[in-house]
Amino acid sequence: ISSLSFFGGGCISFLPMYYFAYRLSKINCFQQSKKILVQFYRAEIIKIIMTGSLCILLFKIGYFEPFPYVLGFVCAQLSSAVLTPV
Repeated sequence: ISSLSFFGGGCISFLPMYYFAYRLSKINCFQQSKKILVQFYRAEIIKIIMTGSLCILLFKIGYFEPFPYVLGFVCAQLSSAVLTPV
């Protein structure tokens, strides 16, 4: 159960980040800056809603241990920050 909790935390972190990156890659660089900001904030809000919904869904489906879940979530967040090229 600990490994599933860790994996679930990592997936819940990765999936919304992937969606956010996908939405930002669709932005045309020749658009007005206001439209770019609107799309950026819209993608961020959807990312936050996805993260919350997936967290609730994970804990409603079955028994997961909180510590490995949080550890997997944090590891996925930190790995994305470390692996992202500057």
